[in-house]
Amino acid sequence: MKVSNVPFDRVGLADGFWKRRVELNSSVSIYAVQKRFEDSGRFDAVRFSGGDVHVFYDSDVAKWIEAVAYIARGNNPKYAALVAFCDELIASMIKHQRADGYFNSYFQQKEPTEIFKRRNDHELYCAGHIMEAAVAYDKYLGKNDFLELAERYADFIEKVFLTDKSADFATCGHEEIELALYKLYRHTGKDKYRALAEYFINARGNNGKDTTVGTPQTFQDNAPARALVEAEGHAVRAMYYYSAMADMANVSGDIELERACRRLFDNITAQKLYITGGIGSTRLGESFTTGYDLPSLTAYSETCAGIGLILFCMRLNELNVDGKYADVIERVMYNVLLSSTSLDGKSFFYENPLEICRKEKGKETAVVETHRPALPIWKRREVFDCSCCPPNLNRFIASLASVIYTETQNGVYINQYISSTFDGLKVETDYPNEKTVKISGKGYGYKKLFVRIPAWCKKYFLETDGKKISAKVENGYAKVDVSENFSLTLRIEFEPKFIEANPHVRDLAGKVCLVNGPVVYCLEEVDNGPDLFSVYVRGSEKHFIAEFNEVYGLQTFCVNGKRKVSGENAPLYADSFETQSVTLKFIPYFAFANREESDMVVWVHRE
Repeated sequence: MKVSNVPFDRVGLADGFWKRRVELNSSVSIYAVQKRFEDSGRFDAVRFSGGDVHVFYDSDVAKWIEAVAYIARGNNPKYAALVAFCDELIASMIKHQRADGYFNSYFQQKEPTEIFKRRNDHELYCAGHIMEAAVAYDKYLGKNDFLELAERYADFIEKVFLTDKSADFATCGHEEIELALYKLYRHTGKDKYRALAEYFINARGNNGKDTTVGTPQTFQDNAPARALVEAEGHAVRAMYYYSAMADMANVSGDIELERACRRLFDNITAQKLYITGGIGSTRLGESFTTGYDLPSLTAYSETCAGIGLILFCMRLNELNVDGKYADVIERVMYNVLLSSTSLDGKSFFYENPLEICRKEKGKETAVVETHRPALPIWKRREVFDCSCCPPNLNRFIASLASVIYTETQNGVYINQYISSTFDGLKVETDYPNEKTVKISGKGYGYKKLFVRIPAWCKKYFLETDGKKISAKVENGYAKVDVSENFSLTLRIEFEPKFIEANPHVRDLAGKVCLVNGPVVYCLEEVDNGPDLFSVYVRGSEKHFIAEFNEVYGLQTFCVNGKRKVSGENAPLYADSFETQSVTLKFIPYFAFANREESDMVVWVHRE
């Protein structure tokens, strides 16, 4: 048996923190996105009913359809109306697909003479999302007409790019089709789709007929795949491309490609990863910058980039199970992924900053507004002009259980501590509110079980029948001998603590961040008053008052701190300023911006 992440439809989610999020997605978020996509004309685009059409609308619609397929899997009658709505959209897409297999609502309606002439206009990106959605629709709902459309389109793309070489570019500007073709290959068993994916992966860095509107790094086209050493360019495009590289390494056994994937992962986690799990530190090009450049106020940290990082880590895990991939997935899930959606499930962030200071906006009073630096928004929105993130969240949350288990020939790896069941295994926990994870087996089919010990965990205990046991930890997992029927308890020791950043991160010098296990915390003005930049904590502070918050589903923490103050007539500079003792309230980072407009900081000055 190959290493395989257990798909979500084979996992049962039990009551707990993440099941509530999954249910919010299927009961609120999926309908909220549907409404806004209808209002904004996205569905009308694939209906070919006129109106405003954009080059990326097909991808938005396809991701939403894919999410519906996951939510309504097995044709659950509860979601019959959603499926019927998707059926109508798909029927229109089939009706308007050209005889040669091409389908793109923008180019067919707006610029039919420009088909496959502009690299950066999302044709292949949209095609990839259509393929992913079509596979899901066939696999989980048993409806293959959408899959037939996707295959006809893939065959046309093969003809244009491989056979005729008639396109004006060799690879797409926004990667996505590469990993989608691997999904299509695995689902249909047709080797031509694997070959087409390999073509697109291998063609990068070879110049060819490519024309770009950015630097080669923008499109991950500065070097061949196997020579890449640093994550650069558009963060979402990079993650989709690296995911496809990992797919290819897995399918073909290409060691050099696998090594390149590991180098890229190591570069991201060593120098370019926000504490929240976000990636892509600048709005300019939505991209990675140089190492250790991790500003808080202008952090881009796009939602789709966080999801893409999870997809990359999941594929790396199938190449070689290692707890470091699950550690990153956990960090993304509890922080940047959750911050992307409002607590009521109806609105979303595209960017996920680590600081909000409203005084920064509009301070350039002598500069016209259109030329002022752009800052992240303060409140989530129901839809964006470029609205890739909401349906991406819909489909990821709907399939979230896929991150929990990995199955190998030697046993099952438990990657994430989420109450769930899988094939004779049962996990019960209120992690991360509590530190205990109960794992039991009834009819478990292996003699080994592998449980992740997070890298941030300095102390843990394993028990069977109330007796502590020892287990060897390899690659971040404790290897436990078990029988067909067993009971095991894992206790992960952690307390809230302040941590600091690598000294090379200039923006975070002299600051600390509160974390509790995998959860990052922040201060909001609504709880702590204005001028959060004047607040200080003791970096060695260990006295925290915890209080469970029903709305957040996690604890909040209060801690003693100080605030520098000055009156209206205080001088601009002085030897020192007065300080006041204050009690600071920290809330989970993902919960910020859910109340009144408020400043926010993740990284706080240390006294």
